[in-house]
Amino acid sequence: MNNNLMEARGNTMFCRQCGTQIPNNAQVCPSCGAPQGRTRFCTSCGSAIAMNAAVCPNCGTPTGATRDASPVAAAPAAAVQMPPIIINNTSNSTNNNSSSNMNNLNNANGGGSIYQNQSYGGGYGRRPVRQLRTNRSLLKTILLSLITFGIYAICVMYNVTEDVNTVCSPYDGKKSMNYLLMTLIFSWLTLGIAPIVWTHRICNRMGNELRRRGIAYSFGAGTFWGWGVLGCLIIIGPFVFGSKFLKSMNLLAADYNLRG
Repeated sequence: MNNNLMEARGNTMFCRQCGTQIPNNAQVCPSCGAPQGRTRFCTSCGSAIAMNAAVCPNCGTPTGATRDASPVAAAPAAAVQMPPIIINNTSNSTNNNSSSNMNNLNNANGGGSIYQNQSYGGGYGRRPVRQLRTNRSLLKTILLSLITFGIYAICVMYNVTEDVNTVCSPYDGKKSMNYLLMTLIFSWLTLGIAPIVWTHRICNRMGNELRRRGIAYSFGAGTFWGWGVLGCLIIIGPFVFGSKFLKSMNLLAADYNLRG
């Protein structure tokens, strides 16, 4: 073969340009720099064969070469960059408010659990439109009512009515009559019947809402008729009713402040 072709003598390779002996896997001639390509020649028939061919494709003569073109290992997949976790600065205050409201729930029930097999976190069914009072008490109402000639009791009942409408109306679709309107106008127009009907209805709404929210406290219209009406026979009945009435409102207000 002439010098323009690469010759193969055994495992020895020669440059096809200048004939200089070069390594078998050389890509260019180290002497003249001529590119060599990935081919060589069969020692039997002289046919050009690939560098990693085990046999000559023309005559079938084994070439004695080992396959050096091992597959290139696949590059490892780039690690997925997870987005940074952004912590809302308001989360602590929200958790603190939730904890505070949960404490109000327990305090309103005398420190005991008020839920029936329910677990409440910081989620809200509806956002509270305002924070409701949770510290009403019968003793304070009686004492301040004596000092203010009954004005404080009227204010308490007015606020309770507004709070009941705030808590219950989104779910039962009802609205209790304004306490001042009922007391100053409809009470004497109906010869005292309107306050009885009004109290029955608002107690019934409060009892239904306590059950709907899963608060384990017994209260309802039956409480009014049992303690508020029939209880007058044992004198202390209306006081028991008043205490249960205010406690029920405290529980509803505390739960509303927490969950809406």
